[in-house]
Amino acid sequence: MNAVLDPYVTAQDPEHGFLQLTAGDGGQADVCTSNDTNVTISRFSLEEIIDVIADLLKRLGAVLVLPGGTVILQRAADREHLSQDLKDG
Repeated sequence: MNAVLDPYVTAQDPEHGFLQLTAGDGGQADVCTSNDTNVTISRFSLEEIIDVIADLLKRLGAVLVLPGGTVILQRAADREHLSQDLKDG
């Protein structure tokens, strides 16, 4: 995670697992980590910063859960690892 995000960190609070990212085009995102398996990204713009998020997801092998429960998978095999409520949604 650090390899992808560190070049874009403009503010951080390690005690609370918070990072603020800013891309070269001025786009921003807030990142919060609450444990080793949960990363929350909020208030992100759709320009360069979304490419940073996509790179992070790819390197982590992660799925993206959007507000409302829409899940974006990188591989069909990832579906089997979802909770039943996300599979049903």
